[in-house]
Amino acid sequence: MEPLFTTDIIIEGENKLFNVYFSEEQYHFKPEDNPGEAFSARREADEWKLTGDIAPIARQQAVDALDRYLLSQH
Repeated sequence: MEPLFTTDIIIEGENKLFNVYFSEEQYHFKPEDNPGEAFSARREADEWKLTGDIAPIARQQAVDALDRYLLSQH
């Protein structure tokens, strides 16, 4: 499956490249180098809900990337 987009997210002080896929009503962020850092996001009641062990700053970067992607689709 082809990713919808790729984005850089800072995880523990390191810039990591994530491929983002959509399935089962969720956006799945999968890093190219460490599958253990994968996480998912879904939209509920106009709010992003993220699952997975991810720092607050990385959460915000993921939300920003999703918002940019969705806005670019209109």
